Amino acid sequence: MFSFHFANGQGVDYYFNQGLSKHSQKDYRGAIADFSRAIELNSENSVTYYCRGLSRIEAKDFRGAIKDFNQAIAINPSYEWAYFHSAIAKHGNKDFRGAVEDFTKALEFDPQKEEPYYRRALSRHALRDYRGAIADFDRVLLFDDQKVDAYYNRAQSRFAINDFHGTIADLDEVLNRNFTHVDAFYLRGMAKIRAGKLYDGCDDLRRAEEYGHPKTKNLIRDYCNLPEPKR
Repeated sequence: MFSFHFANGQGVDYYFNQGLSKHSQKDYRGAIADFSRAIELNSENSVTYYCRGLSRIEAKDFRGAIKDFNQAIAINPSYEWAYFHSAIAKHGNKDFRGAVEDFTKALEFDPQKEEPYYRRALSRHALRDYRGAIADFDRVLLFDDQKVDAYYNRAQSRFAINDFHGTIADLDEVLNRNFTHVDAFYLRGMAKIRAGKLYDGCDDLRRAEEYGHPKTKNLIRDYCNLPEPKR
């Protein structure tokens, strides 16, 4: 966050900068109180609402944050970051459709930012718009083809539409970069089993079990205690 100075009196400056300081110290409740005092003194500055919204996100007050970002946007309809963080607050409040709308609005200001695509993909996945999520993860990986989380989350979306070969390909990328990613072993094992690669899938499930994945024991019992085929 940045330090802002307003021209309409030391009282506003004092409380606003106190809010910034407390936010940086992770005293989010204290920051909210100081930003609120600054708003009492000047209710027409979009930045103060925006900053209070950020503190409310950190305090898990997503509804309050959404109200603050809405007010910031009402004062300044071109406030790109208010749309972006409003979307984060809406996702946190499980309003995934509203989050998609606000991430899309943020991207209208600058379509060359990676993070809105990534976060919109997560919201789309939560809405079960798996193909939309995959399209957004595709965009993310055009920005950064080393982003492990994008490969893993795209794999989850691909698994959800029964694209098991695509799932396996994404999880290969994950495990090439992080060979102890327990969730990747688990999901790749399930994808391989669903794709008809039972024994390879069981190998992955056993690796996941070795790394402590909690769901593998019963799956190994159900799928993997079969005699290997004769070669």
